[in-house]
Amino acid sequence: MLQGKDWADPDFVLDKGLDRAGAAGGFERAFRRYVVEACTFLKVDAFVLAIDDVDTSFDRGWPVLEALRKYLAAPQLKVVLAGDLKLYNLLVRQQQWKQMTKEFVEVERTSTTDRSYRDQIIEMVDLLQDQYLIKIARPENRLDLRNLLHYANKSNLSFIASKHRNSMRLNEREVFDRYADRLFALGSLEERAVIRSTLLRLPLRSSLQALAGAWRLISTVPPVARPGEASGTRQTWEEPDAELTRDALDALRSVASQSLMTLDLDHEALLEADPNRIIDQLSQWMTDKNLWLNMDRFFPQGKSEGNDIVSLLIAGTLTNLFQLQPRTIIDYWLKICTVREVFDRSISSSDDMRAVLRDQLKIEASENSIQFVSRLSAWEVGAGGQVRPGLRLSGISIPASLNLERSRQQGYMERLYGLSVDFDRETFSSIANGNEDGPQELDERQLELINALPVPLRTYHRTLMRAGWSYNSRRGSEAGLTAVFANSLESLERRLPPDIAAVAMIPANRARSGQLAEITSYSILRLIGFVGEVLAIGARVPAADRAQAIAGLLSTFSLLRSYPSPGLGGSSSVARATSVVGGDDVEDPEDDGEETSASDELPSDPHSNDQELHSLLEAWLYAILEEPPPSISTVTLARIWTRFTYAFDNVVEELRHTKTRYLGVLMHRAIIVFWHAVGVEALKAAGRAPTTKTIRNPTVSGLPFWELLQEIDAGERDNAEFRQKMWIFEAIFSCPVWGYFTARDDGEIDDGKINYADEIYNEYAERLSRINLRPSYGVVFKTTNSGGTIRFDGLYPLLNTIPIQVSKRAPNSAVAQNLKRILQKYAEPKSQADSDTDPAPRRTRRRSSPDSNS
Repeated sequence: MLQGKDWADPDFVLDKGLDRAGAAGGFERAFRRYVVEACTFLKVDAFVLAIDDVDTSFDRGWPVLEALRKYLAAPQLKVVLAGDLKLYNLLVRQQQWKQMTKEFVEVERTSTTDRSYRDQIIEMVDLLQDQYLIKIARPENRLDLRNLLHYANKSNLSFIASKHRNSMRLNEREVFDRYADRLFALGSLEERAVIRSTLLRLPLRSSLQALAGAWRLISTVPPVARPGEASGTRQTWEEPDAELTRDALDALRSVASQSLMTLDLDHEALLEADPNRIIDQLSQWMTDKNLWLNMDRFFPQGKSEGNDIVSLLIAGTLTNLFQLQPRTIIDYWLKICTVREVFDRSISSSDDMRAVLRDQLKIEASENSIQFVSRLSAWEVGAGGQVRPGLRLSGISIPASLNLERSRQQGYMERLYGLSVDFDRETFSSIANGNEDGPQELDERQLELINALPVPLRTYHRTLMRAGWSYNSRRGSEAGLTAVFANSLESLERRLPPDIAAVAMIPANRARSGQLAEITSYSILRLIGFVGEVLAIGARVPAADRAQAIAGLLSTFSLLRSYPSPGLGGSSSVARATSVVGGDDVEDPEDDGEETSASDELPSDPHSNDQELHSLLEAWLYAILEEPPPSISTVTLARIWTRFTYAFDNVVEELRHTKTRYLGVLMHRAIIVFWHAVGVEALKAAGRAPTTKTIRNPTVSGLPFWELLQEIDAGERDNAEFRQKMWIFEAIFSCPVWGYFTARDDGEIDDGKINYADEIYNEYAERLSRINLRPSYGVVFKTTNSGGTIRFDGLYPLLNTIPIQVSKRAPNSAVAQNLKRILQKYAEPKSQADSDTDPAPRRTRRRSSPDSNS
């Protein structure tokens, strides 16, 4: 080592430097001679030196690269340097920056722009990095190892499993067609192409590992049709053995293991046998990692290789679970797809609002779908610290009870009839009561009054008038409100038989704010969740006990429960100021002396042969689960839900005051668009393209759905394979619970417009008859008089009498003005003395026939 004064002598320094350089050069020449002599001695042309994993250790990699650059450059030494060129770039760049001291870099960083060399430093580092790599690995000597996708697109690849006896050779396209179909239930060419490219883009070892694990699933030959068996019968492909699917998923899980750790998803969560836990843990994971807008459909998006392979693993796991536990389909819709839509529509919201949403929607352990969507409804009602009535998919705001304070009665009348202070209930009552006691044919005045009513209310009042219903209340000549002009959930519940009342109450829940203000909501989501709970009974309850279990389910979910509605930045347990938008709609106890007691026993309908709903559901459950259902993909289910949610929004936008903005109409159309969404996307998944007539959402008219039913019927005729692929639609469409909420004919929905309600209902009834179910859906409604009952066809006419609460008052409509004109036409003139006195003495009320019919 040079020390002291020797460094002051430049000649001395030069000599020492030359000596060292000469020594290094001498070592290099000696090493090259050694390699030449070794080749001569061994009688070979050259040695091959393979070096790997240099790029994975930056500390140890640099000395290796330096040795290659300085000494291992002999022509007889062929070095194969394996690794990722991007990592080599980083390794070299790091070393170039290390050659510059921290002090030097800091001085340049703090210097003024006009005196700093920062830009030049960065450019020189780039240049040194490129030059170094050119010396180590000349561009002409670089060989890029392509993934399988590159070679598959350029040539006809085929696969064969050498470890399997008698393994057949399969074309690459056929391999991935079978893989996508049998593991993920994907049928379209575009979807299969995405699966193919996702797997073939992986490193070669990972691609082959995934295919090897799924080889038995892929290579299984479909059964051959027996001689004389018709084309299209069930000989093409039956669902694979569970073991084959499990092997394929295990292989995919191994490939995705690193990505699972990176995304912090416990792989054991995907091995759960309980479908509740898998869906719940996935939802919790997506919430914690803020993945709702990136991985909601569990389908590769091409943005991240790790995310894509994890998406495939989850999709395969859920697809298998959908077949083993069909109720998971409903859970996936309500707990995954619904939340995704909520996040998608709140993307413009503040970060605080989205944080509260994530906190509120965390699924609790053992929480069923009905409870989850009820909490979602409560959150949307109270989001922002205000209780907001509205028309949402999660809930339509309605009164659970009708407070009889005058201004609120006027609000109910305005929403239902279009009139408030101008609504002459006394004249209406006089016309409706007629001149005879008991059931009667309608007279001219009654017909004129009915035709002046909003269309959705006509069936209700026509039925009351024909049955001889008394429109008077216990206060004398003044017409009653509840069970006459309007209904609430509580009044309906008291006047319906217990089993029918339970059905009517399933879609209802309450949201309660921090100051105990309550808003009641009515939602199709709870009805869909109920269908899922019935499916769950099919998986966990023995066949002999299913009817009793379903009856218990009806009782449980018919209770009107309250769910907390936390405002922005708080929880329901913290008292805080909560404003109510549309404060006249906050519920108070119902006050109507006409109401029957909840303990009153309703007489049975002597003309009804209906089975009770729990028996109908038991028969439906047996019919749809008689054979194992086919697989259905997460993508198809997500597309169904997206189509349904957007169609529901369009339904709400098309509602018109005094025409179609009624609870019964909204529930009917919500069910129709749900059926349509399931049918269209199932048809597409089955490989059939919907026509231009059927693909449009039936938001105003049921024609697109009616056309879709005809298309599905034509496809299922003499084609068992297609019928099996449409299982999800047939199972949903044939559930008996929908019939209580659908209209029977166009005359109950909109005046002068064709809605195809009767055709759709008849097709629905025909579907039920295929599984030997023929319910009439007759609903017995108890009158205000003791012992009298009236029969309605379903709940649809009764639901139309429950006001929908909206924050803004609607302007007077032509329908309302016509109704006002009719009431004025038949109003009896009052003297000044009459107007200043108390109401007329109480009239004797007419008794309606116990078994009067509509």
